[in-house]
Amino acid sequence: MATGRIGTTPVLQVRWSKAPSAGTTSLSGLDDNSVSLVYSVGYEAVYRNGVLLSRTNDYTATDGTTVTLIDATIAGDIIEIFANQLVPLTDAISKGQFTAKAALLSATAASTPAVLTVGANDTVLTADSSTATGLKWAAAAGGGKILQVVNTTLTSGNFTTTSTSFVDVTGLSASITPVSTGSKIMMFLTATCFASNTSGGGQVDMRFALVRTSTILTEARFDLENNTGTSTGLGLPLTFTYVDSPSTTSATTYKLQVKKVNFSNEVTVNANTTNKAMLTLMEIGA
Repeated sequence: MATGRIGTTPVLQVRWSKAPSAGTTSLSGLDDNSVSLVYSVGYEAVYRNGVLLSRTNDYTATDGTTVTLIDATIAGDIIEIFANQLVPLTDAISKGQFTAKAALLSATAASTPAVLTVGANDTVLTADSSTATGLKWAAAAGGGKILQVVNTTLTSGNFTTTSTSFVDVTGLSASITPVSTGSKIMMFLTATCFASNTSGGGQVDMRFALVRTSTILTEARFDLENNTGTSTGLGLPLTFTYVDSPSTTSATTYKLQVKKVNFSNEVTVNANTTNKAMLTLMEIGA
């Protein structure tokens, strides 16, 4: 039971009660109810058969765990000790520690209290052993829910390449930071692409890859042929839909890569107003 009043050091009070054997002078350890005798010296109250004893005249108490009676007990005596333990004010919680509404009391180590400030709106408290308090605020779990959307559009002009190796389509990449390692990233990419062959034969080939950072997730290939055998330039709509599991909460970049193959002289990703190339990323909660 905790007692005290404003302006004083609070105390913890325990009632220790025992019917000792006749001839007992030293009282310590467990009482008849398995309560340990522990007190702050000078703050104990000792009763013998309901009568308050006088410190020094009737007993001594000097070490915080033992009370020594001046007169030994007789059969039938009941000894009760109200053992008060002072709580240092340094262990008390100050209202000044709570500087914002909804702050929570936590700890950074044993007997080391700390205050965890409130998280962002709609976040929930989760365990995380990597943080100082072992707790963190995170987005609420929402299986199948869209947690965030990132979108980018190719607006800086058509992108054209003559490379035979995959190269990034400048201006058509987007970065997303998942809130959970269990989230999925759904990608939608649409574009209009052209390949030209000015050397005759009518054949044009081009390759496209959807990439996470430097990892190719999926590819598309177009092999087209104009049977007239004349120079040609052909355009096709490109669409990617892909679900990725990045397993990270770090910023992750997704992008489109392109290269020419075989007979193509160059490959172009169109950025005009009616056929804009667009990449959309959606984080889906686990």
